[in-house]
Amino acid sequence: TEGGAKQLQDMIATFEIDAKITARKKSWIVYIKDGDNLAELLRIIEAHQALLQLENLRIVKEMRNSINRQVNCDAANIQKTVTAAQDQVKDILYIEEHMGLSKLNEGLETVARARLEQQQATLKEIGETLGLGKSCVNHRFKKLKEIAEQLKAQSGIEIDRRKIVMSDPIKAYGSYQFDVRLFTDVVGKLNVLICE
Repeated sequence: TEGGAKQLQDMIATFEIDAKITARKKSWIVYIKDGDNLAELLRIIEAHQALLQLENLRIVKEMRNSINRQVNCDAANIQKTVTAAQDQVKDILYIEEHMGLSKLNEGLETVARARLEQQQATLKEIGETLGLGKSCVNHRFKKLKEIAEQLKAQSGIEIDRRKIVMSDPIKAYGSYQFDVRLFTDVVGKLNVLICE
């Protein structure tokens, strides 16, 4: 009855345990939501077997939750690593196509070629193969990204003539190739065809 359920709730409350009452079909149920409070009540009423079963269930549940959290975290990290590696490969291929990797300084070129050879590798793994720290490898990939973005921004626009390196002025018709200083440590080639 409702009165019996209320009486049981009051009795449990004397042990400073919060119990709730609800009606289900034609019965009244007294329940405790908090696992620690339930364990305390089982200890008080000396239901040791039930307490052991409860603790075993809680341990299994906590282990399952911990494993799920770890798996989810690992999966997210793997996805982040794969996405970053794909973006790095795209940037490197863009640089290779639009100016050539050999135009990069030695450190950037080495990291770029290592990424192309080890597309699934983490920053740490690439660093280990090159004898570099993860932070150094990350910095170089950021620099490569900046270069790729600058190349993308420059495609189809005029080049400041002060950046074109000419050893001799053009005095005749023909085909010429000049170095273009795009930005620090990066030199591109400009092919020019002069005709009538």
